[in-house]
Amino acid sequence: MNYATLRARLHRSLRQRAKPTVERLTPSGRTRVNAISVTTVSPLSTAYASRIQAFRNDVIKILPRAPNDRHSLESLQALPTHRLILAFVTWRVRLIRAKPRVVRIWSGGVTPLQFQLAKPKLRPLLEKAAAGRDLTPHVSDLVHKKGIILPGARPSDRRQDIDMVLTREGLHHFHVGVTGSGNPKGRSGSLVFAEVLENEFRIVALSNHSVFDVKSAERRRFFGISQAYMAKDVPPGQGFIGNPVMSSGHSLRDAAARFITDPDAGPLFADKADEADLASGTIYVLRSQSNHPVVAANRTVLHKIGVTSGNVATRIANASLDPTFLMADVDVVATYELYNINRTKLENLIHRVFDPARVDIVIQDRFGNPVVPREWFLVPIFVVDEAVERIKNGTITEYVYDPKAARLVQASDARLYRS
Repeated sequence: MNYATLRARLHRSLRQRAKPTVERLTPSGRTRVNAISVTTVSPLSTAYASRIQAFRNDVIKILPRAPNDRHSLESLQALPTHRLILAFVTWRVRLIRAKPRVVRIWSGGVTPLQFQLAKPKLRPLLEKAAAGRDLTPHVSDLVHKKGIILPGARPSDRRQDIDMVLTREGLHHFHVGVTGSGNPKGRSGSLVFAEVLENEFRIVALSNHSVFDVKSAERRRFFGISQAYMAKDVPPGQGFIGNPVMSSGHSLRDAAARFITDPDAGPLFADKADEADLASGTIYVLRSQSNHPVVAANRTVLHKIGVTSGNVATRIANASLDPTFLMADVDVVATYELYNINRTKLENLIHRVFDPARVDIVIQDRFGNPVVPREWFLVPIFVVDEAVERIKNGTITEYVYDPKAARLVQASDARLYRS
């Protein structure tokens, strides 16, 4: 029985209404009375509804345990259902379904030079990921043998059912190397940390085994990368909590979370608003009338790109008094209406895309204090139009602006892999 079937069975079981029961203590245990039958329950046993018991049986049958003997089976059967589900989910997320995925590199953790130097070792793994082949040899065979560690296991088995990096950061770590007669699995001291999505294999960091030494400089470097990766979609100035981990090493998120997903959320924009859509703001592109030397020399390509929840005309009414607008009047070059969108996240996304073209201009405010506005970019208007189109079709996160080429290019370094 596959994971989807198990999940469906769990949902059906949880929806099943429990029958009214009355319990009374007897010398031999509890007597449970319901409308259909009377059963005596042993003080050490637990009775479950038939569907929940069937679900438990399926999970127990699938979940690999260590040690694999009768005593561990009894220990597994004695676990309450919520613990059984937790163990199953913790094991299941370690498995990577074999299917073709687009290979991409997160530039915030891996530079093009690092990727080029590591490419000979990475190639076997990346080819497998792109072709949809089994990646388990690059992770660990333990996932097929030690899905849960139970009483009676060897001391050396402790915690081998938990991948702490995967639990905390959501990243698998893959062992990479060139396959040979002395290295049939293609392993070396090099590691690739990647987030494995449904259709994407996203490399976040390259490292080695010293990353598991909590006192090492490499561990500190990786921690910085993983924190930046988790925070990349968090608006500036806002905090976030990483994956909370229980003392057992299991993710608290997996234990108590509910996931609501929409397989087709639709575009961010539409040609026209639906009746149920709620207007949430406007992207505006402005051109400054300032006589500042930098502005005058680049007036046709220097634009302020921002998002406002109000009227754009009202927003720019006092531009000549606001250092954000370079203490000068501005011309509205283009506007784009937003519907059902988080304005702050969208603005941060746009600014990340155009960050390589950000211009730092020091302006004095009306009190003589130096100010450096952060929303001015050397970007042609046709590139902004393209960015909005990519926001509409959901591909904007794959692109970044290249000032030298004066166009949007794929942010991932998959193009380096293909070269």
